[in-house]
Amino acid sequence: METTVNMNITTRFYLIISFVIIILLYSACKENKSLPHTHTSRPPLHDSLSNFIYTDHRDGQQYPVVKIGDQWWFAENLNYNTKLSFQYADEKTAPHEWGRYYHITEIDSVCPRGWRVPNLNDWKPLQELIDSLGVQSLMDSTKWKGNSDATNSSGLSLHPSGFGQKKDFILQYINSSIWFKDTNDTTSHWHLHIDGHNNADVYYFHTHDNEVFIRRFAVRCVCDTFVQGK
Repeated sequence: METTVNMNITTRFYLIISFVIIILLYSACKENKSLPHTHTSRPPLHDSLSNFIYTDHRDGQQYPVVKIGDQWWFAENLNYNTKLSFQYADEKTAPHEWGRYYHITEIDSVCPRGWRVPNLNDWKPLQELIDSLGVQSLMDSTKWKGNSDATNSSGLSLHPSGFGQKKDFILQYINSSIWFKDTNDTTSHWHLHIDGHNNADVYYFHTHDNEVFIRRFAVRCVCDTFVQGK
């Protein structure tokens, strides 16, 4: 009888310990995947490798996000409507698919709260990826015309959205152009061009004054602390 009682006590003890461990594991997983804003986990959009989704509180639009280096990046072009932005659409591309094209004078305020336009420090991890895996590692692998070498191994999924010039759209399907910012020089106009036609791997990361004020580029927002608890 004494043996039975001891076994029952031991069984209950291990059951309680198991229950506590399950609760702790669940809480840890929940904390590691919690995000600063409303989010859902779902299959990636387009060619992104990300399973994290950010919801823009301003208009409810959702964006997959991917971590590169120490920063989290939108894996789609920003599509928030502003006074100076405009949108491209044709028979192959839905109006929202490539996001909107933004003027240099409004890039400081287009990203959602907690996010920003990438700066020169944010460029460094992208440069390292290009050096090791090629510029195709940044390119969406399904949208580029004549570029079967695009791998998108980074998950950044840069779209061949080209850019806007005055009221025209330039180099759609064969070029990606996105804004960057030099936080130490507010008069600069840094941006990235990738030209990927016929499996090309040409890119330009530079600043200049020529034609910048009549052009509009895409925006990829970044943040430093997307996942809590890390």
